[in-house]
Amino acid sequence: MMLVMLFVALFPIAICAPTSSDFNQLKTEIKSLRDEIFYLKSKDQYQNGICDVNADKCGTCYCREDYNMIEKFYCDCRAKPVRRDCKDHYQKGGRVSGLYRINQNILGALVQVYCDQTTDGGGWTLIQRRVDGSTNFYRNWTEYKEGFGQLHREHWLGNELIYRLVAQAFLKGSEARFDMQAKGASKRIWAKYSTFGINQETDGYRLHVAGYSGTAGDKMSNHNGLKYTTYDRDSDTWSAGNCAKDRNGAWWYSQCTDSNLNSYYDPFDKSSASKSLGWDPMSIKFSEIKLRRK
Repeated sequence: MMLVMLFVALFPIAICAPTSSDFNQLKTEIKSLRDEIFYLKSKDQYQNGICDVNADKCGTCYCREDYNMIEKFYCDCRAKPVRRDCKDHYQKGGRVSGLYRINQNILGALVQVYCDQTTDGGGWTLIQRRVDGSTNFYRNWTEYKEGFGQLHREHWLGNELIYRLVAQAFLKGSEARFDMQAKGASKRIWAKYSTFGINQETDGYRLHVAGYSGTAGDKMSNHNGLKYTTYDRDSDTWSAGNCAKDRNGAWWYSQCTDSNLNSYYDPFDKSSASKSLGWDPMSIKFSEIKLRRK
């Protein structure tokens, strides 16, 4: 007995009973897990609504209703394992277009993106989409750097993330695809570039683009080597004014010419399909810019 008392005196052991704060913390964590499970199961699949009819189109991803969209739904694949990029998701069996999570190499942190897994072999990461003019694209430098909008609807992914995506594909590089549809047109046109990249912010996100093919006409080659311009940061040394202000949207400008898919979107414009070659939202009702590691 004396030995036990001596041991306790020399090596005291603190045994604390759980407190009310410990239980509250545990309850909070359980609730968080329950909410996450509820989110992943997606009750939309089991309602008598759009997703009840279209859930099979999302495969093993979850169907999400959005009545502001033409399709009234989109596919949520964020429960899938995190992959390097949309191409990696495609190669691992992700054949449904929708929201995914990516995070590898130079990306540093987990990010969410929209993957196009059906166009031209799949594996495309969307960096821009415009469909109805519901999102304001007249934004400043910081907003274009960080990105804005809704990934499954209208958005700009963000110049910093675009830079990181092309940087982590440095071994073989990246390619880009521009898909557009003019107001009044029944078919989409496209332009594909076998080389696409941008420099880091300290160099103004300078554009590198080459190797055109497609049906839309080459409207990006003249922008090769140009820095990005927003209304609060003018990088166009060839223009007397600020093209972002003049055209109501940011782009890699060269005297405000050739192309700009981020300018003012006119939802009421009834322009003919012939104007589509201008690559201008005033005449284009739909545009997507997407990136893929080669």
